[in-house]
Amino acid sequence: MGRVELIRALGLEYKRMEIEDDCHIVVADAHCRYHHSAKYDEVLRIRTRIAESRNRVIKFSYEVIRDADGKVLANGETTHVICGSNGRPKLLPKKYYSVFSAIVVPQTRPEQRMSVALSGNDLTFPQLYDVALRGEQVQVTASAIERTNASRAVVERLVASGATAYGINTGFGKLASVRISTEQVRQLQVNLVRSPRLRRWRAVE
Repeated sequence: MGRVELIRALGLEYKRMEIEDDCHIVVADAHCRYHHSAKYDEVLRIRTRIAESRNRVIKFSYEVIRDADGKVLANGETTHVICGSNGRPKLLPKKYYSVFSAIVVPQTRPEQRMSVALSGNDLTFPQLYDVALRGEQVQVTASAIERTNASRAVVERLVASGATAYGINTGFGKLASVRISTEQVRQLQVNLVRSPRLRRWRAVE
């Protein structure tokens, strides 16, 4: 839908490309990444761009945007091979190539991508996947840093007062009654973070 409308907006007609020039834009590859959900009756816009245009290949990129707040719900891309009605690749006619090439918007390279912003409220699984397995950069929002600092101040005041707080200056589970010295409180938290990872590494080994 998006690419057909884009072609129409360029003053071309996909149907006429097929009939008059035996030029078929055949899907060879498709990818989609979901970020947020859409709900019934929401108005969505599909922003379509030409990311690459070559003699026999054309790539479109897409963004699905919620009209109410401008939030990008999903993005993706499709790669197409120019074929004749016999299914064999062919050159994209010059009259189309010149139009498509003139509006190419290259896809953002990995080092130019916006980093994942951690606010503490809306991290999605696709973002977690990108950070863990695709090396996506991460930044913490100012509001999240402010809340973190406020929470830390509460903990530091509690430790300084000498009060007992489970998991902060005590052990865990059966060791809840074991008091941790002030000097070892920081190391306790480090061990807490590392412990599940160590168990996983040992299981792999």
